[in-house]
Amino acid sequence: MSEQLESAMAVGKPLLLGLVIGVLGWWAALAWGFGWMSHDAADRLADHQTRTALVAAIAPECMARFERQADVPKAWKALNNASNNFTQTSFMKKGGWVVTKDQKIPSADFDAIANTCADKLLSMKQLGKTKMAAKATS
Repeated sequence: MSEQLESAMAVGKPLLLGLVIGVLGWWAALAWGFGWMSHDAADRLADHQTRTALVAAIAPECMARFERQADVPKAWKALNNASNNFTQTSFMKKGGWVVTKDQKIPSADFDAIANTCADKLLSMKQLGKTKMAAKATS
């Protein structure tokens, strides 16, 4: 009986190896050839695309609210003097330009909008009819 078991195992090893290689090959074909991805990867991709679309839609509104305030040059100068992205994002949030009071946006999206809005505002050479001077480099 042990000879039959050894014979079966000898046949089974290549079969098992072929099955494993076939499964891995099929998985690779699905992933790279047909664009298949795991549920978690699809969720992460969808979240990223949603955040990107939300930021693209709301950042111009943020910029418009910033431009409509009474003293644009003073606010722009304060934003320009902010030392880093965190400070700029905080400044935009405190100023109330990021979203209107009736808009409910998750915190991470809110920060992404504030950061994008600040970056775009700082890259502008002119806000309304006022020319902006770039930050002096040290």
